[in-house]
Amino acid sequence: MKLKIIAGFFLLLFCVFSFAFGQAQTGSIRGYVNDDKGNALPGVNVTISSPNLMGTPAFLTTDRGEFRFPSCPPGVYLIKAEIQGFQTTERTDVIVHVGLTVDITLQLTPSAQNVEITVTAESPVVNTKSSKTAFSITNSMLLNLPINRNIYETVQHAPAVIEEGGAGSGRMVSIHGGTLHQTTYAMDGVDPYRGYISKGVVYDSIDEVEMMTGGISAEVGQMAGGYINVVSKSGGNELSGSLSALYNGTGFSKATIPATQTTAFGVPEPIFDKFNLDASATLGGPIIKDRLWFFVSPQYGRETQTTSFIPFTDPMGVYHATYLCKRTAPSIFTKLTAQISSKLKFMGMWQYLYSNEDPNWNQVSQKGAFSTYEALPYEIDKSHVASTVLTYVFDQNTFAEFRGGFVYKQLYAPTVAEKRHDPLPAITDRATGQRWGSYGIQELHNRYKWNFGLTVTKFLDNFLGANHELKVGAEYGTWNTSYDSGRSQPHSLGYFMGTPWYYNDTQPYVGRLTLSQSEPLGVGPAELTQCWRGTGFVQDNVSIGKRLTLNLGLRYDYENTSRPEEIRKGYVDPNFNGLSNILLPDFFPTYDMRSAAVNNIIVFGRFQPRLGFAYDLFGDGRTALKASFARYYDEILGASLGAIHPFNKSVTFYWYDLNKNGVIDLPPTDNYSAVSVPRLITDPAEIKSLVDPNLKAPYVDEFIVGVQHELVRDFSLTTNFIYRQNNSLNETRDLANPLGGDMWLPYTVTEPGDDGILGNGDDHTLTVFGLKKTADSPLLYRTNIDALVRKYWGVEFTFFKRLSDNWQFSGNVTYSKSYGNIGSGYYDSSGTRGIYTDPNNLINYWGRLTWDRPLVVRLMGTLILPYGINFSAYYRYMSGAPVAEGESSSPTQFNRTMTVYFPTTVNGFAVKNASVVVKAEPWGSKRNSDTSSFDMRVEKTFRVGFGTLGFYVDVFNVLGSYRLTLSQDPGGYLYANGTFSRYPTYGKLLIAEGARVVKLTVRYRFGR
Repeated sequence: MKLKIIAGFFLLLFCVFSFAFGQAQTGSIRGYVNDDKGNALPGVNVTISSPNLMGTPAFLTTDRGEFRFPSCPPGVYLIKAEIQGFQTTERTDVIVHVGLTVDITLQLTPSAQNVEITVTAESPVVNTKSSKTAFSITNSMLLNLPINRNIYETVQHAPAVIEEGGAGSGRMVSIHGGTLHQTTYAMDGVDPYRGYISKGVVYDSIDEVEMMTGGISAEVGQMAGGYINVVSKSGGNELSGSLSALYNGTGFSKATIPATQTTAFGVPEPIFDKFNLDASATLGGPIIKDRLWFFVSPQYGRETQTTSFIPFTDPMGVYHATYLCKRTAPSIFTKLTAQISSKLKFMGMWQYLYSNEDPNWNQVSQKGAFSTYEALPYEIDKSHVASTVLTYVFDQNTFAEFRGGFVYKQLYAPTVAEKRHDPLPAITDRATGQRWGSYGIQELHNRYKWNFGLTVTKFLDNFLGANHELKVGAEYGTWNTSYDSGRSQPHSLGYFMGTPWYYNDTQPYVGRLTLSQSEPLGVGPAELTQCWRGTGFVQDNVSIGKRLTLNLGLRYDYENTSRPEEIRKGYVDPNFNGLSNILLPDFFPTYDMRSAAVNNIIVFGRFQPRLGFAYDLFGDGRTALKASFARYYDEILGASLGAIHPFNKSVTFYWYDLNKNGVIDLPPTDNYSAVSVPRLITDPAEIKSLVDPNLKAPYVDEFIVGVQHELVRDFSLTTNFIYRQNNSLNETRDLANPLGGDMWLPYTVTEPGDDGILGNGDDHTLTVFGLKKTADSPLLYRTNIDALVRKYWGVEFTFFKRLSDNWQFSGNVTYSKSYGNIGSGYYDSSGTRGIYTDPNNLINYWGRLTWDRPLVVRLMGTLILPYGINFSAYYRYMSGAPVAEGESSSPTQFNRTMTVYFPTTVNGFAVKNASVVVKAEPWGSKRNSDTSSFDMRVEKTFRVGFGTLGFYVDVFNVLGSYRLTLSQDPGGYLYANGTFSRYPTYGKLLIAEGARVVKLTVRYRFGR
């Protein structure tokens, strides 16, 4: 009775302020007990047991012969049914996965004696009760498949997942054409990344991963693409554990590209590990049997990797040599599970991740000749993730879960400023891509998140003519983020072919100098955001008869975002005799500037219907027809407020080197003309006025229809058609110089097409726009822009054969199209790309988007052979990526772009911008080459002591595929006199990719 009172108190306390911030980490078992004539048997005592379950819960069947066990951890179960006058029946090998309700029927035969029989039957592989689209990555797949040991590689097994490739912002994935930020992770109910990149989860702590990619129920929010539900391991009643060590290094990797080719093109060998050690352990077991379990998993990684950096000598005579990237990563995962009483269960988890690495890690392979300075000292990335779950089972029809979670993530590079204060500005040569000078960037990211929540689940049988699984939840969460990044000075200078005059090819002795207000170290954060969120949801899974289930859900989210008070410290520029203080005294004052707090900047309240049905076509549980409609809202990002930061401005100047000495001198020796000076706004009311008060939250509407069918025992095939459309997209407009206004001057030119020759049949006219020199400074305004479009459709075929009869197989084939006029990269969810601030951005701004891959094939499987030998293989094929975002500096820029120079006047008006870069053909008109890989693993196991000792070899890229990436943008410069010249980088080999890699692992496992 006391426990019920306590549980009731928790229900009351947290029903308003709570946060059920993740999909359940369990499944459930439901069934019927009949006699040999098919009549329901009430009062039968049914128990379940499993190595993953504490104790042996028991319930009596209802008057309809029904029983139910909610909140079952994933695992293999034994079900026992007994009643006086009937044979006791045991059902073995009942497999429960996360989010799956297993339906079984037990038949008891009358018997005067106490006889026990064991029944072995198939566990279902078709979920006939849910319309969601999901793909489970089981523990056997994690143990056997030849994949790198991280969550980023693991989630790529699922259909419709396109990996970012490890470049730029990091290791993130897109699902069904969504942006990188629309994919959300949860580990035991908590997002371990706080909306950031997926650097890691302690790999050996993972028990199962459920990849939900569509038809997601109302209990899941803060995602608009996919939900990656990671369930961690727990201890057990028997001690179990493992030790493993993976190694590869010099001699274990071999380039698959002939050395003659890399030498001829002047590029280094493909990237590979010079040294790689990944050591880990697990240990779990009872502190008190059936009452208190523990699990712990430490992991240590150390890697040294080559780079594709091309050595060069800069114009100052400094040689920039080849370097290695290094990384050290110790981490630990701990978990306690307690059965406080027969009804109350507790779980507590804490994970600590630490990484000390070169800031270029996972980026150098994409840079080619682009250098981010030779070898930056190090960058530390660390995070704490903690969660707790209290589950109270009132009876077999009612249980409640209270969850609490905390995430702290910090990323910083602490020694850069101490190591070097470069007197040079940050320099980039636009012709060669080489970068040098002040490129030591110091960063400090701090991200916090608190989550609290409660969900109550009630099973209502034969209510209003149907059975109901009713879930009601309320949620509360809060997070904040701060980001400070900068160099030793605010200056960035453009070079051209080794000279400091950026416009040397058309205007000798004219350079390009940019002063960034956020760059001087320690003067203030570039991003500072606070947000709180409250949510309520209801989800009812209604079973009508035994064949039709309706999944009916509604979710409401409320988000409120603010900026706290910000202070920018005074700055005395020690470079170029205080040039930034002289050119921009208001932006770089020597005194402190203050901006008061701005509250309620972006406020979203939104309803999200989640509707679907699943129909057992033939009533045998082997074929299900499914359909769903779901609405998901994008969550607010910290970067969403970056455009209205009061102290985060950049100003670009034309630098006229009047004395032609190549040195930045103060006026009047040299002259400087600002292209455009942004407004410096610190008043809270004025800052808030830059956001549309009627701003609507962006959302995704998703429609899915499909069929899931069990081909043979333990083997299913799922076919789905998916359509997704993003709506109410946010972006910025320039109120001072609106599109279509008289400040924009149309200027028509003729561009030569792919052949680069003017005057033949493939020439095209191109109209670009110059801005009048008298135009006002931009006034950026955040609002909804209906013309922005991001859509996706796809057809998926997914195969899944669970491990049985000594083999397992899974795979998927996806044919799809992702298209529109706003990309889906790292920053495309922030609403700060500024696409609609310049009409030149809209030229040819429609086509295939960033993650469009028309055909993707993934096939993977394991075969357990005699004599303790296991063989596994993994094949992947993917269509080449389009150039969807038109980054002119990207080494994979294949689309044709044009740099158009304006004459002194256009239509009789002087222009502010000397040139513009525009797309001369639509997004995705050209693609990178297709990619494929075949990886394999061979393992030999021995029985040693109480466990199994295994040695296995992973071979990645068995077939030796490789790729040469050239700069194939056939565009160039269209000068004001009507002549044309190609970009100097055209035809240059930028990246050579391709290596066969061998990794050796020894692993000892004991217990379960």
